[in-house]
Amino acid sequence: MRLFTPLCLCALVMLPGLVRAASPAPDITPAQLAGCYYRGDGLRNNTTLHFIPSGDYTAARDGCLLEPGAARGKWKLSGAVITLEPTLETGSLKEGPRRLHIVRMTSGGFALVPDLDDPRYRRNGPDRLSAFHKLKPPGD
Repeated sequence: MRLFTPLCLCALVMLPGLVRAASPAPDITPAQLAGCYYRGDGLRNNTTLHFIPSGDYTAARDGCLLEPGAARGKWKLSGAVITLEPTLETGSLKEGPRRLHIVRMTSGGFALVPDLDDPRYRRNGPDRLSAFHKLKPPGD
């Protein structure tokens, strides 16, 4: 019984880091960020972001349970955070995310997390509902 207690305590201390499976990624360049990203479940809530190398972005949201939305504006990178500066927002993207935290995945690559304190992100790490993931271009 005595051996079991220290092992349990050790597992409880290590578990949050294992579940999160990501760390800040300050070494990402704007050129690496350019491309299309997706966050959603494929049905109820789907958001795409497209970062253009010039510093412009577009976003679109749709789903069966929410009002469609669109946004566009400028984006800039500072360390491991992308700041979105919208010039237009409509529908469900009004007051959309303004900051995205870049986290490196233990499996390679990175994800963009709007809220590092989101309970789902803290519980599951950067999954398809808590983070934006880069889509591969056709043919890759």
